[in-house]
Amino acid sequence: MATALRNRPEQELGTRYRVRHLLGRGSRATVWRAENEDGEAMALKFLVCGDSLTASNWLWSLRAQRELGHPHVVHIEDFTARTGNIVVAMELADGTLLDCLKQSRAKGGNLLPAARVVEWLKQAADAIDFLNGRKPGRDGRRPAFQHGGVRPSNLLCFGDTVKLADAGPVLPVNMPLKFRHWSGPLDFAAPEVFRGRLSEWTDQYALAVTYCQLRGGRLPFTDTPTTLRRDYVRPEPNLSMVPAEERAIVGRALAVQPWERWPSCCAFMAALSAR
Repeated sequence: MATALRNRPEQELGTRYRVRHLLGRGSRATVWRAENEDGEAMALKFLVCGDSLTASNWLWSLRAQRELGHPHVVHIEDFTARTGNIVVAMELADGTLLDCLKQSRAKGGNLLPAARVVEWLKQAADAIDFLNGRKPGRDGRRPAFQHGGVRPSNLLCFGDTVKLADAGPVLPVNMPLKFRHWSGPLDFAAPEVFRGRLSEWTDQYALAVTYCQLRGGRLPFTDTPTTLRRDYVRPEPNLSMVPAEERAIVGRALAVQPWERWPSCCAFMAALSAR
């Protein structure tokens, strides 16, 4: 069994962090609440890496994310490689947008209001466009890579602020289409992913699926395979979970051809705001 699923973090990190309790457990990672040496609350994520190439790609992504300094990208304090894992220390969130959806439905089945979802996703869009190279950061830098894991559970809440977390081991995208390995969730994957490609608009597609889930409580597709299949073709999305006046806007972000989508994620959110 992988170390990340068996050991407590202090067994790996010594006295650098004081572990409080387990926050969550997934198939490839565990997340712990902890305190750093200054007594500040942190989240410690233990990520299982099965091979050296995956570990190297994760380390590249984490190094890039730590250096970005974008207000809507989760701040990474530190990370280190251990046998079979990468341990990441990051700022501790109040929860995720998926948690917000679950809490809203648990209180009476109410769906999240459009204005609130758009306000949240505007912040995510700003971060995604920055990562995709469409917006400069405070230092004038323009990264150019796809996040590869945009979904409600990776959009973290810090009060009213939303930040994007967990950029996967995805390499930079320097051309409109390039062959890349995909390790993100297939429920949010664009059609080009199933053809073994990323595009400059792949993250926008995932943001549109995220909007559908947050607004309507379900995904626009019900037949997504559990493994990456080159023969799978995305059907026409079922957008009945959003109002009729929003369907053309969301449908454009879910276009089969990447270049037919919105020019940026911020443009997509601006169209929803103006509807």
